[in-house]
Amino acid sequence: MSDERVWLRHKETGHFWECPSGVVGDWAEMGWEPTDERPEEFNPVVATRVTWEAEQRAAAEAAAKPKTSRKSGADTTPQEG
Repeated sequence: MSDERVWLRHKETGHFWECPSGVVGDWAEMGWEPTDERPEEFNPVVATRVTWEAEQRAAAEAAAKPKTSRKSGADTTPQEG
């Protein structure tokens, strides 16, 4: 992998991240877009935090989906009451 890096900006949060050029396309799916802009103050923690938040949202969404049986496809989520 190349040591070249590309500045990305998140389209929703406006945060910046200096990304390895070989994986820019992977990050585009998560809202990061190449930019010529630069942050006023560089903060390497921002991308880590944004990634962590995205992972937490994905885990919460996965946990909220009804669980189904492989054989029947029936909803096996415990029901209250």
